[in-house]
Amino acid sequence: MFYQEVAAQTATTSGGAASDAGSFGNQQTRTVKRDVEKRVTSASIPVTVIPPRIGGVLPPNAEQMSFTVSEIQVTGSSVYNAGDLAQILRAHEGRVNTLGEVYGLAEKLAEKYRADGYAFTKVTVPGQYVGDRSLKIEVEEFRIGAVDFDLEGRTVETPNALRASVEKLLANGPARTSALEAVVAAARDLPEYQVATTRARSMGDGALRVTAFLLRRGAAGLAIQPVLGEDRSKAEPDTRRFRLERVSVTGVTAIDDGAIAKLYSGLIGTEVAVSQAHDLADRIAGLYTEAGYYGVRSEVPPQVIRDGALTIEITELGIDSVAAFLNGDAVPDGGLIDNIVNAVTERKPLRVADIERQIFLLRQVPGLFVESVIPPDGDGEAKVYLRRKPWTFITAMDNRGTPEAGSYQVGFLIQENGQLGFDEQIQLYGLVTTQVKELQFLGGTVVVPLTSSGLVGAVTFGNNVARPTGYLASSDIRATGSYVTADLTYPIFANAKLSTLLTAGFDLNNSSSSALDGAITASDERSRTVRFGTLTTLTDDIGGLSTLELEYTHGIDGLGARPTGDQVNTRPGMRLNGSKVSFEVTREQQLPQKFKLSLAAEGQYAFSALPAAQVFTFGGVSYGRAYDSGILSGDHGIAAKAQLSRPIPLGNPYIPLIEPYVFYDIGQSWSESSDASASAASTGLGTRFFFGIGVGGSVELDVPLTHLPTFDPSKTSKDPRIFFLLFAQF
Repeated sequence: MFYQEVAAQTATTSGGAASDAGSFGNQQTRTVKRDVEKRVTSASIPVTVIPPRIGGVLPPNAEQMSFTVSEIQVTGSSVYNAGDLAQILRAHEGRVNTLGEVYGLAEKLAEKYRADGYAFTKVTVPGQYVGDRSLKIEVEEFRIGAVDFDLEGRTVETPNALRASVEKLLANGPARTSALEAVVAAARDLPEYQVATTRARSMGDGALRVTAFLLRRGAAGLAIQPVLGEDRSKAEPDTRRFRLERVSVTGVTAIDDGAIAKLYSGLIGTEVAVSQAHDLADRIAGLYTEAGYYGVRSEVPPQVIRDGALTIEITELGIDSVAAFLNGDAVPDGGLIDNIVNAVTERKPLRVADIERQIFLLRQVPGLFVESVIPPDGDGEAKVYLRRKPWTFITAMDNRGTPEAGSYQVGFLIQENGQLGFDEQIQLYGLVTTQVKELQFLGGTVVVPLTSSGLVGAVTFGNNVARPTGYLASSDIRATGSYVTADLTYPIFANAKLSTLLTAGFDLNNSSSSALDGAITASDERSRTVRFGTLTTLTDDIGGLSTLELEYTHGIDGLGARPTGDQVNTRPGMRLNGSKVSFEVTREQQLPQKFKLSLAAEGQYAFSALPAAQVFTFGGVSYGRAYDSGILSGDHGIAAKAQLSRPIPLGNPYIPLIEPYVFYDIGQSWSESSDASASAASTGLGTRFFFGIGVGGSVELDVPLTHLPTFDPSKTSKDPRIFFLLFAQF
């Protein structure tokens, strides 16, 4: 499974043994990093990432992004218990939901609060991983923390007749509109004043400051009532009208006054409904949205309109500081995460692109997940809540090997996130066959963010030893290989829809093989290369996620590089300083009825014959799934694949979800030293299954269509093959 090719014939002489060993060593060099590492590190419970909702705007693919929800947890509610909300939640549990439906569920819960008089309560879906099929919804209830009275623009003392009502209002728990209405009702007995309208503003820490606007009895004026969460255009009946003489728009710094004036100039001198005033505020907010600004509020505040003067308040979001919390604890001042989140304080008013870039940079920190972004609540300080799992352990077993290289193989991964204080991620992974001598592989990766602007460095290493059995046993082959890669990435563009990373890297690959218990050294190749490329990711409005990776690789004839030492070069025309260009493009498309179509293609073109570590391969878990790893190889190549899948919730506590799929893949390779080419195609079907305890796996039936599936010359049929995977994640 882990090798590109195995000798075409069984060795019967020392020359044949050397040929087999040389091929086997090259196979190992080409495939161990691509195949073994990918298999070991990718066996995990699949998770759906629900991003934090920025500025109340749905992600572009909210109606296509789907995931299974087994249970829903509502936290923060003191008003309702689980039974009170069960009917609403049950309609979304045990089935596949779109992200749009999840946000709609939060709105349904908010509507229940409003219908019961809790108009100030917020219901949100925080950013989260839906890996265990459990969805979290947060409720934030507000209490009345202070009550002020305003008379003609001046703050006045609480009227004596209202003190008892105000004290009762302050003593209550979650704020209800009925409590405010009680204050208004008590004001009816005031001989001199009446409460025209009220306004509630956040004080922070879950408290509201309520301002009651008093109007002298008999005084002229139209009171605009507060909007408590409902559609603002429907908050006032159209029968409440006034003659508009002038409009005062306060708080504007980012939008041209003339652009705002165009919105209301045609209304001056006419009779307008209060609902039209709210509509005007919405249209002003639209100007900010079109200009890309984040978190701007445009509202008609509660007021008493006299002489046709309307006030519209604009609150542009300016962030003075950002407090970041990781797993509930404040992050250190001046550290990487603190510097990333506080970069937004340099831009006022804040644009959506600014915050999207910083969230992207946070996601570049290994293992870090953004749960929620809370705008300033009157004090200029925003809050970002992050989560990071310190440790992950995965073990897996499959039968993707071959009789020569071990059919049954067991792997493990240990991952550490940020425990050394550098926001690093360290992975250690390994793989052995059930007969340990056939294959032993150990590798690791260290990823470290280097700057708060997004520069990330990574080092990957691996070492493997193999002693093939089966039809190669008589050649007594021993093959070893090692590699080290160093990579840098930097984002040149990043927002919610599009991101582009610049990449650069250096590779060091060593491989050798011997036959007849070391009597013959068949190959001893060392190659060094540098790489430069880009990785672009696009999320579009039709439910698709696309990636495009482009890379140029150039060999170095130095730094210890050499072909095969004193042995005959096994790849005619090979140049250590050869170069190539390569690409990979992928597309994940959500379809109706919860289906998902996955498309991908990759290829490379070489400008000369390449070292074994740089050739193109087809076969294995990525492309050519019905074939042994590397059944095709060459300097040039192209491959493509397509898969259709659909998650099916079973409602079973032991196997809550399965995901059947069908696939097709095809590939072709050719080399500089020959005009001949080789191609292969396969198809198959299978299902993934996931248990509720961090255990999962898959089983699939793969059919080789156009090429023999293995390197063993004694196996000449294209019979279907059954592969399985079992894994556990902790």
